[in-house]
Amino acid sequence: DTARPAVARRGPASAAPTVSSSVEVEPRAGHRRGLFAGGTLALEAQQQLSALDGLRANDPMPGVEPVADLRRSSGHTILDLGADEFTVGRLHPMIDQDLRIRRLRQASEDPETGVILLDVVLAEGSQPDPAEELAPAVERARAAGGSDVVVLMVGTDLDPQGLAEQTERLEGAGARVFHRVSEGLAWTAARLGDERETGPSESAAAAGGGGAARA
Repeated sequence: DTARPAVARRGPASAAPTVSSSVEVEPRAGHRRGLFAGGTLALEAQQQLSALDGLRANDPMPGVEPVADLRRSSGHTILDLGADEFTVGRLHPMIDQDLRIRRLRQASEDPETGVILLDVVLAEGSQPDPAEELAPAVERARAAGGSDVVVLMVGTDLDPQGLAEQTERLEGAGARVFHRVSEGLAWTAARLGDERETGPSESAAAAGGGGAARA
């Protein structure tokens, strides 16, 4: 199996502007399609969405259904693309984003997709410039089907990729970038009209703690 990259976390997260929960969000129809490069934030998303009826995952926690088809998402789905079943014979998605970009295109062309969730972890050992490939892919996804793209970004201004720069470039491509998992999922819930389904838990990594993100 392909080795998972070592990802070093360092320093407290920068204070970053986020969309306030008091801001009105116009609801839309559709499902969540989570395409996560690492297991930590994929699990965090499952934990916070565990009350969501019919939630599926390829590495499901108790109460979450297993995905029926790894090749295509259906319903509300959280995929950890760094899991063994996706990395046999290919590099981990925190290093090589090819598979995730292809799944992003697939999700954007599915009329049942409402919001696409992506994680971006900034750190030593992670991809040196995630936005280089992701920003054009987000632009194409937004143009293809109009699905919202939400990026859950974990990092600091001390990370080599640069928190502010990565945020600016992805937002410029049309993504909504959040630096706390709970805030990104709360915005997604409001957008899809199911705020009651999100929970309050939040991982140390997402909150800016010093723990390493699980790849």
